[in-house]
Amino acid sequence: MQVAQPSHPPFEAAPLAAAPARVAKVVYFVASHVNPPQVARLVRALRTGNPESRVVIHHDEKVSHLDPATVLEFGNVEMLPAMPVQWGQFISSRMVLSAIEWICAHHDFDYVIYLSGQDYPIKPLAQIERELGEQVGRTDAFCDVTPARQSQWHLGPERYLYRYYDLPRLPGLMKLRKRMQRRSNKVRARAERQRRNPDPLPRFHVARDRYGDRKIGVRMPAGLFGPRGLTVYAGSAWWTISKRAAEHVTRFFRHHRAVANHYQRVLFAPSESMIPTILLNAPHLTSRGNDHKRFIRWSNPRSGHPDLLTADDFQTLVASPHHFARKIDGSRDARLLDLLDRHIGA
Repeated sequence: MQVAQPSHPPFEAAPLAAAPARVAKVVYFVASHVNPPQVARLVRALRTGNPESRVVIHHDEKVSHLDPATVLEFGNVEMLPAMPVQWGQFISSRMVLSAIEWICAHHDFDYVIYLSGQDYPIKPLAQIERELGEQVGRTDAFCDVTPARQSQWHLGPERYLYRYYDLPRLPGLMKLRKRMQRRSNKVRARAERQRRNPDPLPRFHVARDRYGDRKIGVRMPAGLFGPRGLTVYAGSAWWTISKRAAEHVTRFFRHHRAVANHYQRVLFAPSESMIPTILLNAPHLTSRGNDHKRFIRWSNPRSGHPDLLTADDFQTLVASPHHFARKIDGSRDARLLDLLDRHIGA
């Protein structure tokens, strides 16, 4: 006996609706010191994304005054009490560590993004937060650093692999210094070959005159960061890190005072090494050491100052995969900020 076939087509299950893309909850930490109107403009731009995201500001009041009313009006904005800061010195890194600890204690977030007052978003904030949402639980830190031993001498070994002390002013000191300086010339030549030469750096080094005429560096002890030591990194001070990474940083410095003590005596800019070194040596964190999500152009890295970007750079900025650009000075060229505001919908 034949079984009659149904006249209607077989049942087809409706496709499952795609899960909505996760939007990261972000704390934008802004450390500023100049051009308060541009800082307020940056805060306004940052508040165009996820309404649950927040902006936390530390402004150096000894350089300029930022009226709280000009930034608090945008909502979800907080200003930290002003702490002493000095460019290139450990005291500025201490401010950043205090800010990270405060943010972890007071907010729930997926990522904290460290910005200067002269950074600016080059992607719509909603897009930035969606892209970071895809990385939640997958990537803990976005940095841009390389091992200090593999960096140029003046950006890596000279800065971060020595502890520096000021010699007292004594008779005959300058003759001794010149003799040590001649040896330092050999040190620098040897350090430039470190990528091929695994031998340890010489124990003493005379700093260049730009850092003072009495600074003598003593090579970092091999066991400073534990029995096997950590790989010291050098590069950019700017990063995007997860809450798990931020909490690790605060715990680490509470329990490893020797690391903080070392970075208080490095030659210059501990912020360009200290936090990335801790993050990239943490086995439980997943970090990208060559992607800090910033467009920065350096014509003269030795100067310590990146190029100022202008409206002529607009097309290059928006075509890049990065989230933010620096360094921008609205008092020099406000047209770039106008173009970016239209692009990101601020």
